[in-house]
Amino acid sequence: MRLLLATLLAACASSPDYGAPDAATSIAVDESGGLVGPGGNHTGVHLEGTLATYVSGAMTETAMLTTDQVAAMIHALEDVGFLGLHSSTEVCAADAPTVAIDAAVAAGTNHVEHSLGCDASLDHLDQQLFDISGLSAWLASR
Repeated sequence: MRLLLATLLAACASSPDYGAPDAATSIAVDESGGLVGPGGNHTGVHLEGTLATYVSGAMTETAMLTTDQVAAMIHALEDVGFLGLHSSTEVCAADAPTVAIDAAVAAGTNHVEHSLGCDASLDHLDQQLFDISGLSAWLASR
């Protein structure tokens, strides 16, 4: 019985773990295009360690995030299995904005692009990362 329990615990411990935030953590989420056209409508957040740079068109601002906020962003990526995702070339609407997510965490790196409206889980991830990082609040204050 103890051997079985130890085996089960070892299996749980080896589950995917994207790691804790550190200075090498890098997450970028960029939304562009749509009705305004490429380059005319760009919103995003670029994170290096705990330093976030918010972007909206030509406006930028930096903010320091807490390690808890960065950990929540990493957890959101992990929840959708981000490191195992692939970019989608599917376009659901000709004028749909495109979102690119780049992440470098302790467990690996990945780049995923998709059109908004094609994959609800990725659309939710984009918004979740915007909210956790403070980008949504920054945009609302403009």
